Amino acid sequence: MNDLSNKPGKISKLVTTKPVHILYTKPQHNYLRFDERYLYEHWHNRFSSGDRFHLLHDLSPKLACWTHISESSLHALKWGAVLLLAAGVVFFSDYHARVPLLAPSLFLAGLVPALRGLIGILPKTWTYIYDDEGNYIASIPVPKNESALQRQQREAFERQLSTAIETAKQKEYYELE
Repeated sequence: MNDLSNKPGKISKLVTTKPVHILYTKPQHNYLRFDERYLYEHWHNRFSSGDRFHLLHDLSPKLACWTHISESSLHALKWGAVLLLAAGVVFFSDYHARVPLLAPSLFLAGLVPALRGLIGILPKTWTYIYDDEGNYIASIPVPKNESALQRQQREAFERQLSTAIETAKQKEYYELE
């Protein structure tokens, strides 16, 4: 029997012997952390929240760094431009006399997505984490105004993650029945 059997009501804490590395990105409220076996991702914002975890040995140790414009910003900018153009056409046509509030309402409906698209049109840099088949798993945003300390912490996290993935690929995990 174990040494807890003769001490009723006593529960010992599990002690983690392996370090856990954590990266928190403030604008998106994303937490990435990993241990010797899993990469854990937690996010929350106004519209959604959730948790995902991935086995490290299924991930690619090569992290990709991409700079691109958000597709949602381009989409919003296109719709905003179409609605603003429609507002201009309606304003200078005969329909403006028949439906006087159509042009202002189209203008306001186009202004909101156009401004949202213009705000997000600046290219952003991300470090992407993929699995072995090339499927997207998670991303780490790289802020434009990142301080030297933040950059060092992010790069250290990325190096440690790559090393942990390579180490996990050398181990074999079996599911206990």
